[in-house]
Amino acid sequence: MNKIAEDKLLNSLFTLPAENNIAGGPALNGLDWDYIRGRFSEEKIPQALLYRMVKKSGVFGQLPGHLQSDLWRAYLSTFAKNTVHLNEFIKIQSLFEANHIEVMPLKGMALLFCIFKDIALRPMADIDILIKKEDAQKADNLLLGSGYTHNCGPFEYSRIKSDIPVCLDMQYEIWYLKVLSRRRSAMYGIKQIWKDARRIYLDDGSSARVMLPEDLLINVAAHAALDHSRPTWIWLNDIAAICRAYKDKIHWSVFLDKITSYCLEVPFYRLFKSVKEDFDAEIPQFIIDKLKPGKNKFFEAKLQDLALKSPAVTWLGHLLRIFTNSRLSGKIRLILFYLFPDKEFMIERYKIRQKRFVYFYYPLRVIIFIKKTIAVFAVFLWCRKVCSCGAQVKHFPNH
Repeated sequence: MNKIAEDKLLNSLFTLPAENNIAGGPALNGLDWDYIRGRFSEEKIPQALLYRMVKKSGVFGQLPGHLQSDLWRAYLSTFAKNTVHLNEFIKIQSLFEANHIEVMPLKGMALLFCIFKDIALRPMADIDILIKKEDAQKADNLLLGSGYTHNCGPFEYSRIKSDIPVCLDMQYEIWYLKVLSRRRSAMYGIKQIWKDARRIYLDDGSSARVMLPEDLLINVAAHAALDHSRPTWIWLNDIAAICRAYKDKIHWSVFLDKITSYCLEVPFYRLFKSVKEDFDAEIPQFIIDKLKPGKNKFFEAKLQDLALKSPAVTWLGHLLRIFTNSRLSGKIRLILFYLFPDKEFMIERYKIRQKRFVYFYYPLRVIIFIKKTIAVFAVFLWCRKVCSCGAQVKHFPNH
């Protein structure tokens, strides 16, 4: 069945800021809301957002009864889960600060503090935090002593709490900082990020140290562009929301200098161009023009385009971090960072009981890296072949 009216509405919904409402009022009567709700699920857009938009538009009472109940439950569920995550972060922060450990929220948790007033509009799967390297072991011991256990996650300090459904990813490094030269590291490295962070307060008095607007935008954008090979709507909306909230505070020249130093121009070009066009984000045009890859970055840009046009492939994002890096020196530094991480990482990741044996695991890591690289590219090429044979890959508007 042709869903012209529904698809027209969806196209406008997908490009709305999360805080906005649906325009049109009573004209929305007669639409197939089950179809609209299904499309929200396909694009992984929180149904709590659909509830908020419909509720503010005054047509909620005209929806089928079962849909009203489902949307209300979806909103309450996201609100409850995020409340649990937020309260748990505050507890962890208090525990760490009482033991003289500095902590900074990342990704979704950071956005709850400084961007989204309604915490139900930005669902989170886990809590991501940044600590200092010298505090890592002490912080982990505190977590293990407060009900957390080991969890198989993306970081060496991925933990899960046994009594409540909370996963915690604790990190002391940010991968894109590893490409910096010594001089640039002094300007834009991890120490400077900590130094520049400022404290944000919520209405209830709770607070957290959060990155500067430029650093927060880069961190969220790097996750969206590379960590999962293809950005989802919610991550694109995160970027647009940061740009709107800090439109008068982001120093765009500093932002551009930082992402050039981090060699992120290629993956950021398509990402920010899309956010500007599809979400009407407050991004200056000169940023898009400066990020546009030249002929000398043809390979990196082509690889990024292929990834965006293909289904998401596990671990492909890690390889894109390397192969879409705009400089050869950056590629080499990232390869060395992945192949030869510090001993603390190796001991925690491979559960090495005898520290003197840690060096025997480095050749194993090289072999694993090569095997994963071959396997990921094989799956990626297979997905490309399937798509070229006529399978449809869903994309966001104008992608």
